[in-house]
Amino acid sequence: MGKRIWPLVVLLTLVSAQPLAAQAASLDFVPYVGLFMPTSDLVNTTFVSPPSTTVQVKIRQTVGVQLGARLVAWWSRGVGWEGNFAYALSQAEAKINGVDQCSQSGAKCDANVWFISSKIMFRYASQPYTSWALFGGVGLAVAGHVGDFWENAQAQTDLGGVLNVGGSFDLSRIFAIRVDLEDYIYQFKAVIENDPLLGTVQASAKWQNDFVLSAGLVIRLSGV
Repeated sequence: MGKRIWPLVVLLTLVSAQPLAAQAASLDFVPYVGLFMPTSDLVNTTFVSPPSTTVQVKIRQTVGVQLGARLVAWWSRGVGWEGNFAYALSQAEAKINGVDQCSQSGAKCDANVWFISSKIMFRYASQPYTSWALFGGVGLAVAGHVGDFWENAQAQTDLGGVLNVGGSFDLSRIFAIRVDLEDYIYQFKAVIENDPLLGTVQASAKWQNDFVLSAGLVIRLSGV
């Protein structure tokens, strides 16, 4: 289902970005690289397998590299809007009764994550384009789980929220260095069917906190 939804999500994000950016006093483009740091198990469930064997299944994402880009429309010195797309390169850890199934030879455990978010941003800048700035943001986010590991999962796309704090340092009126810490908050739920590693597993909804620490280059496209 997730594979069918995510192109529509991208399209809606791009359509909504056009009028928001058109009203901006300044417009920034920010390519960045970050560290993807999940903090919760995606799945942690125990069930009884015939005849009477208790089976515990744990699935979680590993820490990985995240690549992304932001489009930031500042309506004033202090308030703006940001659209963000990011893709995290990760692996799955899938343990059955404590034994990691992804350590087996030939196991397909690529489990990447993409995010799309739309945020309202608030900024404090001592002097525009010649010094430093602090900012924070809050908004909606969509998280999608893709890769070989999720090929047999029925649910791969989840709607949630995102919180953001960070700062920037101006190199010139055109360029700046920006550092961010983001927290993607969403509920993950999936039904995995006929998986060669796990069999069939129904995962109850679990709240996720995926942190991303990133650094990027601000390129000011207009308003300078």
